[in-house]
Amino acid sequence: MRHLWAAGLISLSLLLLGCSNFQPERVLAKAGILDLTTLDFRTPQVVALAGEWDFVPGDLTTRWEALKDQKIQHREVPDLWKDQEAGGKDGHGAGSYHLTVLLPLDHPDLAVRYISASTAFRLEAQGKFLVQVGVPALKPEDSVAAYLPGMIRLPEAPDRLELTVRVSNYVYRVGGLWFPLELGPTETLESNVLASFSVALGHTVALGSMAIILLVLFLFRTQEWAFLYSGLLALTLALRVLVTGDYILTRFWPTIPFDLMIRLEYLSVFVCFPIATGLFQALIPGFLKRRWAWACTGASLVFVAFALALPLDPLTRTINAFYVLAFLNILLFLGSFWTHALKARNNKAILLFIGALVLAASIINDVFYSSFLWRTGNLGTWGFLFFILTLVWIDFRRLTSAFSEVEDLVTEKDLLILEIHHRVRNNLQMVSGLVSLQSKRVQTREAREALSTLRSRVLSMALVHEKLYGKTASEILDVGDFLKELARLLIPQNLVDDGTVRLTITAQRILRSVKVCRDIGLLVTELVNNAMKHSLIPRGGGSLRIDLEAEGKALVLLIEDDGPGFAANFDPTQGNSLGYKLIDSLLDQNHGTWTHLPGPGGRILLRLE
Repeated sequence: MRHLWAAGLISLSLLLLGCSNFQPERVLAKAGILDLTTLDFRTPQVVALAGEWDFVPGDLTTRWEALKDQKIQHREVPDLWKDQEAGGKDGHGAGSYHLTVLLPLDHPDLAVRYISASTAFRLEAQGKFLVQVGVPALKPEDSVAAYLPGMIRLPEAPDRLELTVRVSNYVYRVGGLWFPLELGPTETLESNVLASFSVALGHTVALGSMAIILLVLFLFRTQEWAFLYSGLLALTLALRVLVTGDYILTRFWPTIPFDLMIRLEYLSVFVCFPIATGLFQALIPGFLKRRWAWACTGASLVFVAFALALPLDPLTRTINAFYVLAFLNILLFLGSFWTHALKARNNKAILLFIGALVLAASIINDVFYSSFLWRTGNLGTWGFLFFILTLVWIDFRRLTSAFSEVEDLVTEKDLLILEIHHRVRNNLQMVSGLVSLQSKRVQTREAREALSTLRSRVLSMALVHEKLYGKTASEILDVGDFLKELARLLIPQNLVDDGTVRLTITAQRILRSVKVCRDIGLLVTELVNNAMKHSLIPRGGGSLRIDLEAEGKALVLLIEDDGPGFAANFDPTQGNSLGYKLIDSLLDQNHGTWTHLPGPGGRILLRLE
């Protein structure tokens, strides 16, 4: 419940923030005059030029001094044209706004910041042209709509500033001076523009980075649809930051068509609800009944189709209908979150409820702000960012939980494997003991030799498992160290101590897998037993040398003794004994070869790839 109280406080704070003004106008224009003579511009402050502006509909060219004799209207800025207020129909038309600003005599250099004025406008100061965005015109075919927010320095105006804004609209649902111009010291406005751009760019980069991470996670975990929906939602919200607020996309693409900008802006809203529906269903199965989920998705996709197919003017008139759909979806989602959070005490549902509540509060603020009912600012970006961070937190909590489970399973598996090595080692040692006991009961020399060879093979495999005991499954063995211990098992220690057998082992530190160590152990066992049997024991002793080195990824093993060596026509690959067949099989498994080298003595060279 503490989470729910926190969500309520955050959402309430956002709503209260929405009801307040970020930069409250200290003075509002009245009857076309804004008196700022008492304002100290030496402090870093910006004034929104809001209030009553003079307005003349149907004129874009006459100098303002000549228009004073005509019938002038006073319109409240921000201003939205309705019906035939600007000479056209349904909010279309053209007209000129004028404001006289009374300035203190000691004001610094001033500038004006503009976001948008209808769909095309031209700004004049002191009767001189300053800047134009698009082409304002009296005829629809001559007008060109455009978006290009910016800032412009004002000409010198000792105590009186005359501003004229000539606007036209023929492609959007409403025209007029949508956003008040901002007046302030040049340095202050430049700092504000830079700060605003930096914040928007930071939001875009943050959301875009989240999107990339989540989509990459989905590529590795395609069954986790929550990653896909979260990534798509973050990508959509990053697009929305680019095409709303300060319209920073125009910084990178100044000539972007007005039609495309508006369609991207609308699409960034319309596609959010289908993606959000899929996301919530993926995170909380059964979050919505199937028919409700399809209804929400289908209704939103209808508006997506509108954004792609309808002409721009009728498209923009669908927004009020979408607002109704959005509010219904928000109520449905919040109700479902509340139900799941209370019924199941589900932390995931509680976190989603928090994120959705904050997002809903920011959306409500933006709806009223875009309708000029609240003079605040866009909170949607912050709400969306908070919501995406909530989703990322949930996804990473799920990932860390999954990693913890995997780590527990790996630990359990390692313990089981260690137990297996322990038991296999004990069983092989038991088998070795039984073979040793049996060899004492047989009468023939051939049988005793066969049992002794079998015991050596069993001890070789037991040594591998003994070396593995106490190690995790992911570790590998040092082949050189393994061979040294194996040789001590194959050759009685007393023969080495009294010098009967002069054993030399030269082995690099080579790390290889368990399978390679096992196979090399069996190969060395066969060859050392063969050297002992046919060279060293019949002569009462001698020298035995084992060399191991790595050549790239290959292992090269040399085993030689100082005995009589092999017969001239000896071919190791043609041997029929069990030992030779075992060596051939092991070499085939490791893509290896073996050859005998010329003497003196017996020399066998093995190469394992």
